[in-house]
Amino acid sequence: YAYAFPYDNAGLWKVSWIRKDLLDEVGKPVPQTLQDLEDVMIAYLAKHPDGAALPLNKDLDLEIVMSAFASYPGQWQKDASGNLAYGSIQPGIRQGLEVLNKWYNAGYIDKEFIAKTGDQTMATFTKGDMLTWKGAWWSMHWPFPDLWKNNPAGAEMVAMPVLKGPDGKQGIMVSAVSGMGVAVRKDVKNPEALMYLLNEEMDSLLRSDKKTQEAMTKVGYKFKYPPTPYEAPLNMADTERITDTHNYAVEGWGYFNRANYHAKFMYGFQLNDPAAFVDYLQLLSSLQTGKLKKDQVDGNVALDYDSLSQEPRKIASFSNMFEYWVQFSKTDALQVNELVGSPTPAAVAKKALLDTMEKEVFAQIIMGTKPITAFDQFVTDWKKNGGDEWTKEANDWYLTTK
Repeated sequence: YAYAFPYDNAGLWKVSWIRKDLLDEVGKPVPQTLQDLEDVMIAYLAKHPDGAALPLNKDLDLEIVMSAFASYPGQWQKDASGNLAYGSIQPGIRQGLEVLNKWYNAGYIDKEFIAKTGDQTMATFTKGDMLTWKGAWWSMHWPFPDLWKNNPAGAEMVAMPVLKGPDGKQGIMVSAVSGMGVAVRKDVKNPEALMYLLNEEMDSLLRSDKKTQEAMTKVGYKFKYPPTPYEAPLNMADTERITDTHNYAVEGWGYFNRANYHAKFMYGFQLNDPAAFVDYLQLLSSLQTGKLKKDQVDGNVALDYDSLSQEPRKIASFSNMFEYWVQFSKTDALQVNELVGSPTPAAVAKKALLDTMEKEVFAQIIMGTKPITAFDQFVTDWKKNGGDEWTKEANDWYLTTK
């Protein structure tokens, strides 16, 4: 058998961002609806005809638009009967594709998007020639600093709320279980070495964390190292460096070079669910607004806040994004992908074909080389080429969870 540690899904949440400086330039507020965004794009391109309004590329991340129809490409949702249904074949997707085709024809989307990679789209964004961006909450750490470096006089990013569609719908779907992980090959001679390394890392990192000390003491755990104060990175003032340089002669914080990101986010031992992650963000926001002082929060949180505060545009972006997400997370518009089991036989055999079919048809509809009725044919073809079989297997699995 192979062994693996799951990635924490908190770091994978995506946010829709928009250039606040460009909103100010055209005299528009942060969009709340799909129509608001369209109005902003019209005004933006009137002043910047060579710019790109929407960050679309061949990967076809359509969430900015599809969220306004509460539709979820590639995800599994419950239908009106309580059964699992595949998001990509639902009626809302058809509506979203019609909007995207309209925007493509109007020039809001790069005419060559289907040939562009994510890196090429990012290059356009960091150059300063793009209005919106779709990326994780940590976009404030990367790629925003590259944008600010290339556009030092402005380029302020703020989060957009999940946009509402013409009928007032909105919705985002996240996965409760990560589909990625850090794996150890089954033929490795000593796979347990990873656990020894992780224990050493966490012991060194967490021994100065009061909450962790209390919890581990209750179960009889004794830390290998005594608590020590944090040793600041040698280059703390250097905001261009991604990796801090630490004084490794001092055990403690920095012993594994900001190992909290390994222990908390990558391995999923802490902050491994959306609710806990929102709590973490709320502490950072409370520090910014003055509701809490640094000596009232965990030392790790205070350090993250210090790092974030070195760039005023980072903390401004963060606060705006957080407020939207906290409010949104309290609504039923935040959905969870219902299929979290192992791939079914039909998924193993047919998913690659179905995904390719989906991407090709969606791109053709957006670009207008096929009419919107091609979506209806896609649904029929999807079902007949393995989709119905996959759906049955997904629902058979779903029944076992009830």
